[in-house]
Amino acid sequence: MKRCCQKSRVTPFWCLAVVPVLFFYFLMSPAYAGLLDGKPAPAFELKDHAGKSCSLNDFEGKPLVMKIGTTWCPSCGSQSNELVKALPKLRELEVAVVEVFVEDSPQAVKEYRASHKFPEDIRTCIDQDGQVLGGYSVVSIPRVIMIDPGHQVISDQYLVPARRIEEVFSKIKE
Repeated sequence: MKRCCQKSRVTPFWCLAVVPVLFFYFLMSPAYAGLLDGKPAPAFELKDHAGKSCSLNDFEGKPLVMKIGTTWCPSCGSQSNELVKALPKLRELEVAVVEVFVEDSPQAVKEYRASHKFPEDIRTCIDQDGQVLGGYSVVSIPRVIMIDPGHQVISDQYLVPARRIEEVFSKIKE
């Protein structure tokens, strides 16, 4: 006789199949990302890999694409490559590019810059006290936030191809 508290063999299957799908859906959902399009971009005041000040106000009146990630994350490296690929068009459109690194040392960021062959016009800032992590509600990396010249969020996504970044900023330039 089966008791009411005994589990059937179907339950583990549903847990294994449904729970990860729901988790992935909520994790990758734009509404869950923390920032909604049209909202003001939270201010930040960080140091770059060379120890110089780096803040949102440095880009006053300029569109900005900001990637939030780490040096040790493979997806973050792929996203960096997409930013480098989009850089010629972004320069033409006068879009600033900033990579904000969380949980990394200045030395690790310098080595990352060298290994990814970053040009000087890609700023690399280090979030050592969690300003960007908290202010931008980061729950997963890499995070790509596109900001208009008035510091309003245009797009807040994960893993954005170069072509899409170029399209977004081409539209606001029109």
